[in-house]
Amino acid sequence: MRMRIIVYTAAALLIVCIAYVAQIWMEIRSVEPVYARASQWRTDMDKRSIPAEELMSGGPGKDGIPSIDDPEFVSITQAGTWIDGAEPVISLRIEGQSRAYPLQILNWHEIVNDRIGQVPVSITYCPLCNIGIVFDRRITNPVLSFGVSGVLIRSDTLIYADQTASWGQQF
Repeated sequence: MRMRIIVYTAAALLIVCIAYVAQIWMEIRSVEPVYARASQWRTDMDKRSIPAEELMSGGPGKDGIPSIDDPEFVSITQAGTWIDGAEPVISLRIEGQSRAYPLQILNWHEIVNDRIGQVPVSITYCPLCNIGIVFDRRITNPVLSFGVSGVLIRSDTLIYADQTASWGQQF
């Protein structure tokens, strides 16, 4: 008899927990669609290839996670005082110049707009899906600078081009 009471109590607690999580999920999903907050954007939200209902707020709004523009670099010796030798980085070599972008910094900024030699690049990192991608910023003239939109699709950061207000998915 006592075992039956324990099992019923555990089942009731499980049902309450599931109902609570479902309620929270419904509240999250019922938040105003991110594309409805278009006042902070010059973007034409009617022109898109991404289903609008899949867009979700990523927390902070546009540029709430600031990109790094024109980053400053330190020597390997200086970096060795605060970075571990096994630290994950996104490494890049262009025109004989090498750079390392530590994930411990990209976790807080997600985008670095840099120039290596004559090549303007954007280093992007999404901490939610652990994906880092490097883009050549010479897509149009003028060269684009990218920022964090504050919007997610399938847990991936949507980036935006400051000059065109276009949104793009990392991958």
